Amino acid sequence: ISCTLHSGFRGGFIFPLFYIGSVVGLAISLGFPQIHPTIAMVCMMAAVNVAITKTPISSTVILSVIADTSMVPVIVIASLTSFLLTTQVSLIKTQRSRTVTAGEYQPTAKMPAPVIAAGVVTQA
Repeated sequence: ISCTLHSGFRGGFIFPLFYIGSVVGLAISLGFPQIHPTIAMVCMMAAVNVAITKTPISSTVILSVIADTSMVPVIVIASLTSFLLTTQVSLIKTQRSRTVTAGEYQPTAKMPAPVIAAGVVTQA
């Protein structure tokens, strides 16, 4: 993973992870000829990307656009399986945790005070 991410390839994390997933999927389909190569590649692209970035919805949407829409159920299953199996694993050091314990949440946004424009008459 480090070689593809630090090789200077454009696309940030996403496209190198898709490349890794497609290569692993192709290797799996060569090892198990009963699995169609396209299905194996798309499933592994989703699984690897979700395992690293923890973005199952956006990975599913991106791969659904890249691949055929008939593969959406397979992509969703691969994404959710990968997400559930890797929830406790964080490979990106700067990735924020999404867990909030009870009583810990404090809203940060405040409602602005209402502004009345000069010359506007409001009826009571």
